[in-house]
Amino acid sequence: MKEFVVYILLSSFFILASCESHQAAPPDGAAAFLDGSADKIITLLFSDDDYIEDENSYFNALLDFKKDYPDLIGSIDIVNSDDNDLRSAFNIESFPALLVIDNSEVVVQVEGAQNSNTILTLLEEQLDPQ
Repeated sequence: MKEFVVYILLSSFFILASCESHQAAPPDGAAAFLDGSADKIITLLFSDDDYIEDENSYFNALLDFKKDYPDLIGSIDIVNSDDNDLRSAFNIESFPALLVIDNSEVVVQVEGAQNSNTILTLLEEQLDPQ
């Protein structure tokens, strides 16, 4: 039993190691958040504790995509459901939600319960890794 608990803790650590958390938006909402990042891809995962089980497929798809295309997605910013500024700036209505922003333009937006294959396919189609 001890080994199982250690395994779960270590697995969670490695999954979350490439994530960053944003508890509050910059003062001017999305514009300030995106300011100075036009030359890189931003990945936002909007999280809500009530839908935490649905987030597994999002993490799995992101990890699979990052494994296959490590240069296309950098860190994954976790945005808490309490961050109303970013939620309204990007019109997020359900959780979990994933946004991939390239050159200040949303190129991937997925909301609600989805399977990891659907999310992975969207990432591959929209970010065109070839």
